[in-house]
Amino acid sequence: MLAEVEKRYGQLDILVNNAGVFLVKPISATSLDEFRWQNSINVDGVFLGIKHGIALMEKSGGGSIVNISSIAGLVGAAISPAYCGSKGAVRLLTKACAMECAQKRNKIRINSIHPGGMLTPMLEEGMAALGGGDKVRSSFENMAPIGHLGEALDIANGVVYLASEEAKYITGAELVIDGGITAA
Repeated sequence: MLAEVEKRYGQLDILVNNAGVFLVKPISATSLDEFRWQNSINVDGVFLGIKHGIALMEKSGGGSIVNISSIAGLVGAAISPAYCGSKGAVRLLTKACAMECAQKRNKIRINSIHPGGMLTPMLEEGMAALGGGDKVRSSFENMAPIGHLGEALDIANGVVYLASEEAKYITGAELVIDGGITAA
């Protein structure tokens, strides 16, 4: 994909690593194959994006990489320990690669966004795995002190900010967009 970006546009300025799957299972019921499958998407994909994104951005003098993690990478959740592990890996991979780029002075900033409950198909599947219905949805809505689920646009606005020149002095940061869940 990045080879096609270079061919068409000549450079890469912004990369958003935003693939993820949400395995809702206790760790005792999670198979090694399921754990590896989830990590292949949630962690390996981010690793490959960063690795190859940096190489392309260095050719044109810098850029911004934004990795989508989760509040599950900041705090544990009993319903999805393997997911928490994968998003925690994204969190620290972001910080370590941000420091590597800063030390190289290559003008590449790398930050992460940590969404809370966002009304997306992935969350809807997760709620269905927990039994679905109004009671499950209400429990997710009530986790946030703000009292409702977020929307994809809330995350997009955070990405726009971190990728912009207004955030030119920000690298290795964690932007939490969770309606106050982790503040409580």
